[in-house]
Amino acid sequence: MASEKKIKEQILKEIESLSPSEQQTVLGIVENFLHSRTDETEWNLLPENWKKRIAESLREADSNQLIVQEDAIIYLRKKYGLNG
Repeated sequence: MASEKKIKEQILKEIESLSPSEQQTVLGIVENFLHSRTDETEWNLLPENWKKRIAESLREADSNQLIVQEDAIIYLRKKYGLNG
């Protein structure tokens, strides 16, 4: 097993090889990992109607009531007469 120091060095080396935008993405992933399910700050900032819609969407997903993206695109194109 790699030592703690070697792990840190490897992580830093990998991160340094990334572009600034990729580093920002990694930072977000790390922050999400570190705060997973213990930090609800951002959730609490959402408007109540957004929270309700998210909960509704999760219930729909759990009930297999989702529409495949391709089907949704076909439906919307037909409904609004869009080509492309």
